[in-house]
Parts: sequence; C-alpha cells; structure tokens
Amino acid sequence: MSTAAQPEEPRAKIRFEYRPMTAAPSDLDRFRDCFARNGSPRSEAKVLWQYANNPTGKLYVDFAIDPARPDEIAGIYAVQPCFVRVGAEVRLGVQSVDTLVDERYRGQGLFVKMARAVYDRCARDGCALVYGFPNGNSAHGFFTKLDWKPLDPVPFLVRPLRSRYVTDRLFKGRAWAGALPNVPVPVIALAKGRAKIAPLERFDERTDRVWRDFSRSITLSVERDAKYLEWRLRQHWSGAYERLAYYDGDDVLGFVATAVFDKHGGRVAYVMELVYQPWRPDVGRALLAEALRRCAQQGADVALAWCLPHSPNRDAYTSQLFAPLPQRLWPLELHAGARSFDLPSWVAHGDRRSWYLSYCDSDTV
Repeated sequence: MSTAAQPEEPRAKIRFEYRPMTAAPSDLDRFRDCFARNGSPRSEAKVLWQYANNPTGKLYVDFAIDPARPDEIAGIYAVQPCFVRVGAEVRLGVQSVDTLVDERYRGQGLFVKMARAVYDRCARDGCALVYGFPNGNSAHGFFTKLDWKPLDPVPFLVRPLRSRYVTDRLFKGRAWAGALPNVPVPVIALAKGRAKIAPLERFDERTDRVWRDFSRSITLSVERDAKYLEWRLRQHWSGAYERLAYYDGDDVLGFVATAVFDKHGGRVAYVMELVYQPWRPDVGRALLAEALRRCAQQGADVALAWCLPHSPNRDAYTSQLFAPLPQRLWPLELHAGARSFDLPSWVAHGDRRSWYLSYCDSDTV
C-alpha cells in the first residue's frame, strides 16, 4: 500500500452507503481511482477486460461510500463471474478477486459487510459457489468470518530452466552460492511422430471436445470452454500468452498456454493451462516439452505451474521434472479456499480432490 501520506483518523459511526458497481465508464474510473489512491493501480485495459467484457455478462462488485465524500469510494469488494463445472452440470460461479478498504476507513468491518452483500446477490442469481486465492493479509477474514473452507496449500510446481534462479534461493546467504554456475537445465525432447505442434489461433469446437474428454473425471472446475479460453488467454488485456496446439491433421488433440514475465527477481515462465485427450498422455508430454523449450528461448529462468496431485495432467508435469515448490520458496503468501452457495450435498467443495486448478484460475498472472 502507498505510504506517501499519513491516513486520516477514521470518523466514528459513519453510516456508509452501499451500491453495486455498474459497467459505466464513470464507475470503472472510480474503481481505478480507489485502487490507485491506495497504492495498487489497475490499468484501464485490465479493468475493462475483467469487468466490462467478462464473457458471462454478469457484474458483481460492491462500492461502500462515505456520504461526506460521495465522489470517492471507501471500499470495494469484487468477484469475477465464471461458469463452473459441477460434476456433469455447468453452473454460474464467482471468483473472489479484488478486495480493498481505503486507508481512511479501515477497522470498521467494511470488508465483511460488502462481501456478504455481494454473496447474497450471487446466491439470488443462482451461483453455485465462490472460490479464490486470498493473500496473507485477507485470508483470516475469508476463513473465519465468511465461511470459506480451506483448500491449502496452493499446488505450486516448479521446474528450473536455468540453475541459478533456484540455487540462489535454496542457498541464500551462503558465501559460496554466488560462485555456482548458471547453466541451462535441458528440456526433455519428445518425438511427435507425424503430428505437429503449432500456434493455436483460436479456441473453438475442437478445443471444446478436448476439454470435455479431459474433464470427465473432474468434480469442480471453472468450465474451460472455448468462450472462456478465448477471453482468458487470447483476449487478455496483457496480450502475453502463447498458445500451442497438438494437431493431427486438422484435429486438435491438446493445447497448452504459457506466458513469460519478469517477476519475483527473475524471468518466470507460467504454464497457464495444459489440456489434452486423457488417453493420449504422449500429447501432454510433447506439448509441455515444446512450451518449455520456447520459454527457455525467451530467457526464462524457471517455470511455474499449478497442478494438484490427482489432476489428469499431473504425469505430464512429472515427465518434465516439475516438482512441488517448497513453501519457504513461494514468491508470496497465498491461500486457496471456497464457499458453497448452492452445491449438491454430494459435492465436497472443501476437499482438494474435488478440484481441478491451473494458473488460468489465478487473478494475478
């Protein structure tokens, strides 16, 4: 948060006004102004993509307003709507993404009040659940005051692409660590036969078919259909994602998406998604190998992924030497959790084994 100015003393017994945010430019600007004022700026492109252009056509964001400062936002609670797979059914769901109480109004319970109001509106609209990845500052409120069930730990996997990024962190503070060489960690090359791996220009009925087959054993997940993936990976405000498909003639047997960013003191490759026909594990391994090779060519020091132990693509990650990232090496404190609004009794939403997660579910990458 910004430290440029000392926060004002909260005024006692403020009768805040609450209202939903609309997609009007004036409301989007006020949203951005509140985050910028509190040291966490949001780009116009990101806010438009995330809220105005969300493929569900829904908007669930609440503003808290101090009547004495009606042109400024005192607090924001925002969830991002999505469609979720619940067994064989597809339902509306939401992901908790943006939470902020202005420095001048903290300590007055705004976060919990706004969250409950948003959840009530979501439940009335038939939402199945809310899920998300609260940071260390907000996790306590979600789990103790908003009835979330924990899904910790976040399933970080790591795969070094150059040696020093990991050794510098493993041996931090050791005088001799700086003398270790920084050498490439080879990607295991795999034969593709007559098939080819090439850029994926768009998500369509072919990728829908792959996702349907891949997700048959999944109880809970964001529905990764073509409409969602087009928005999440091709129309993303950053334009950063590279998408590859495994082609057999005109057919698509699998796809992978990655991005490379300068973050966390290095050049980090993120495997956003890896989906393939479950009876063709060779497709998953080949896609991941090619994606890592391209990330290494872009100078990536390390690759990160989110993948639960039971996920259908876990073996592909294992084949390329991904391993669980020790919590002491995590780039930030992060938690995972969910709360049911209207899930069938047989769905154990607080059980990690019910879920499929990937970096596509992250709201920070």
